[in-house]
Amino acid sequence: MRNTRILRVAATVVSALALTLAVGALPAQAAKPAFICEPLDSGKIDTVGDPETVTVTAPDGKLIDGYCVKAGTTKYFVPVVPPQKTVVIDHPDKDSVSHYSVSYVEPTTPEPEKVAIPGSPAWVDKCGIDADGFTLPEDTDDIDWSSSGLAAGVETLTATVKGDKTFTDGTKTKTFEHTFTDESCTPPEPGTCEVTTSVVTTDLATWDLSQTKKTGHNELVDGGLRIWTEGATSEDKAAGYFSTDFPLIDAGATSIADALDYTATTGIEPGLQLVIDADDDGSVDGILVGEAVYGQNWWLSGGAKQFVKDSAPNTGGGNGSDWFGTIVQWAAAFPDATVDAIGYSLGSGVHGDGVITRITLGCVDYTFDATPPPTGPATPTLAGSFATGTCEADSPWIDFDVELTDPDNTVKNRTASLVLTDGTNTKTIVLGDLKGGSLTGSVLWPGASVDEDGKADGWPGWTLVDGKWVETDGNFAWTRGAITAKLVVNPEVPVTISYPKATPECAAGPTTTPPTTPPGGGEGGAPAASDGTNLASTGFAGTSIAIVAGIIVIAGLAFLVAARIRRRKSA
Repeated sequence: MRNTRILRVAATVVSALALTLAVGALPAQAAKPAFICEPLDSGKIDTVGDPETVTVTAPDGKLIDGYCVKAGTTKYFVPVVPPQKTVVIDHPDKDSVSHYSVSYVEPTTPEPEKVAIPGSPAWVDKCGIDADGFTLPEDTDDIDWSSSGLAAGVETLTATVKGDKTFTDGTKTKTFEHTFTDESCTPPEPGTCEVTTSVVTTDLATWDLSQTKKTGHNELVDGGLRIWTEGATSEDKAAGYFSTDFPLIDAGATSIADALDYTATTGIEPGLQLVIDADDDGSVDGILVGEAVYGQNWWLSGGAKQFVKDSAPNTGGGNGSDWFGTIVQWAAAFPDATVDAIGYSLGSGVHGDGVITRITLGCVDYTFDATPPPTGPATPTLAGSFATGTCEADSPWIDFDVELTDPDNTVKNRTASLVLTDGTNTKTIVLGDLKGGSLTGSVLWPGASVDEDGKADGWPGWTLVDGKWVETDGNFAWTRGAITAKLVVNPEVPVTISYPKATPECAAGPTTTPPTTPPGGGEGGAPAASDGTNLASTGFAGTSIAIVAGIIVIAGLAFLVAARIRRRKSA
């Protein structure tokens, strides 16, 4: 009887322990209803009286970027875009709010509006110092202009961006400085033509005839170019221009009358045209017109830029326009002026007909013929062109000078390129378009780079790894070895070039190790640790195993107790 009681007690203990372990494995509390708002940043806030709406203001230094609102058994999360300081919380479906929670963010400073950097102002720098000055640009909605005044021959103009805006490089001001010269006012001597070359036009496609109007005409005839208009209206104009590139002072010592051979059938002679870039900045600034009736004076077209009119050698009527002067006078007023094109114009509003047999300007005789010359055109060449590697400010550069000799103007595409190759790899560098048959300049070696201050920050065959410069087979490393090169325009010419050697004054590769701190500061974020269980931090992945193990242990203990009892009974 006693043994039976002991067995019952052991069984009861086993059942109690099993029940206890099973109960411990159950959740501590029931799951939260799905319609309860998450606490977000503010915590869950219950309302009093279920108002229709609730007005919430973010704490100092915060903005509201969203909120959760609950009414009845429905909740909604409502994003606030853009984030606001104060928000009226309103349930989309209900006319009450039972509780809510709010999400906050730090305010961000908006990116300032960018303003294009203005071009350099127009400076007036004549001979001597009496007429020196500038044209101060007018203020705009974005930029204020100011001047420092002339001091020791130097004038500084400052452009300042208004309000919170910045220039595209992030700065608020830009300064433009000009040092005025005090050169003698002795007029320059016109260039004399030691050699006069010839351009024979047998195809008007080499001339720009876009300024010829509806009832104006240009036609090649035997030995010349016939130009004519049908009447004297605004549509009666015949004009043509031929691209050139020479200093204005080298327009030639030939008089206007001698520069044009023209036989008129009806009306007057056409005017000669010089399309000028007065300040040599690459843009056309006006047209000088030469007509023998005004002697040696060339008058400026009305469509010219204002700074050219302002600095005209002479002003007043009686010479074709209110702005006029000889070539020498114009060149003195604009010593950097170049001629981008020469040409002729009959009209508009002039009835005329005749044949041009020759125009001589810039030491070139331009003649015309409907019949091509009996011999083929001369083969264009790039003789005298070169490209060479140089080291400047610790960066490898390529200096080049491309000279196209094309007396018959047969090369239509005048874009120059430099082609590098080692027999396996090839790199083509576009240098630019020839102007007047020439192109001179410099380009960075492939794989090299400089920062906005012009300091070297990249070299071919080098790469930045973990803050240290290491050599690599990439980034055009092959260009530092044995390469061949050629300049190409059509024609092309081989050139000898090699990666520039370093000198004591110029390093052709990286010489220092940059700081290891990553751009923008900081050491970077470390990845978050993971326990690999994919469970919530309050859970335990081994609960089921523990229950089974506990039951096995208890059962084992009960078996030992029973065995001991049997041994005593048998004894």
